[in-house]
Amino acid sequence: MESLANGRCRAGKDAGAHLVLGWDPAAREASALLLRLGLKVTVVARERPEGLAARARWVKGEPSEPEALRRGGAETADAILVALPLAEARAAIAAAGRLNGRARILASAREAGSEPALRSVGAHLAVDARAEAARAMARAMLAEGPLARSEEKG
Repeated sequence: MESLANGRCRAGKDAGAHLVLGWDPAAREASALLLRLGLKVTVVARERPEGLAARARWVKGEPSEPEALRRGGAETADAILVALPLAEARAAIAAAGRLNGRARILASAREAGSEPALRSVGAHLAVDARAEAARAMARAMLAEGPLARSEEKG
C-alpha cells in the first residue's frame, strides 16, 4: 500500500482533496485505501453510504448537482471518483469538470462497455472492476505452469 502513497502524500499535500460521488464496491475499497494512508475522503451521496468509515466525511446531496459538489469540495479537489449508474455518472462527470478543470476524474463503470461513454464526457479513466477482475482470473487460468499461492499481508 505504501506504493500508493506517492510523493504528493508524503510531502504534506492537502489531504482533503479526494472526493467520491456516489457509492459502489469499488468506491468503498478506494476510499478505505485512501483513509488507511491517512488521507481525507469526502463522499457526496443521497444517503450515508453503507460501509463508509467514520473518518470519512459525508455530504448529503445529489452527486451531479453543482451545489452538492461545491459542499463536497469539488472546486479544489485533486481527484474525483464517480461511482454512479451511467446516466447519473455522465451528468456528475460533466458537472465536476465544469467546476474544476484541473481535477483527475475517475469513473467506476457499472454497466458493461460504458467506459467510452464515461470518457466522452470528461472522465480521465473509466474502469469496470468486474471486467478487470474477470480478465485477471482468465489470464491466471490460461497461464502455463504452477501459480504461487498468494499470502495476505496486513
